[in-house]
Amino acid sequence: MRDKKLNIDKIWIEYHPKIQVYLKQISPEKDNYEDMASEVLLSVFENLDNYNNDYSLSTWIYTIARNRQIDYIRKTKHQLIEYKEELDFHENTPEQELINHYDIIQIRYAITRLKPEQRELIYLYYYEDLNYREINSITGVPQGTLKCRMFNARKSIKEIINRSENNERDN
Repeated sequence: MRDKKLNIDKIWIEYHPKIQVYLKQISPEKDNYEDMASEVLLSVFENLDNYNNDYSLSTWIYTIARNRQIDYIRKTKHQLIEYKEELDFHENTPEQELINHYDIIQIRYAITRLKPEQRELIYLYYYEDLNYREINSITGVPQGTLKCRMFNARKSIKEIINRSENNERDN
């Protein structure tokens, strides 16, 4: 029993903040993600005996989180919200920080203009560092489709940024 308690504590410490951020990105209500993250982890703890070691624990937990969110959206009939993520800055010169800040703002703006499924893919791939196989396990979307969506998302981000820069030059 003590080992199970240690595992629960470890899972809570490691995954609760991550699940909160993930749910915040895809939640239609900004104040709902904290409660839902707790519910997800309670569900994880209740079903730990059913966990299949063939998959990574994070994949299993994110799948539960995603399914909970989908159930919530179905119940409340909301749409996915726009993607917004705070990025950490590294120590740089003030000039470099300004350039980096501007670039990050442009990228974040472009990401908010993507389709919801592209935003989710960008988040899982870049911010949670999951590979296509793990994302497939979470979303149920075939890996080939994920790769195509990623290609299109990157292309769209580039186009949105280019349009934004052209508009700034014209003004």
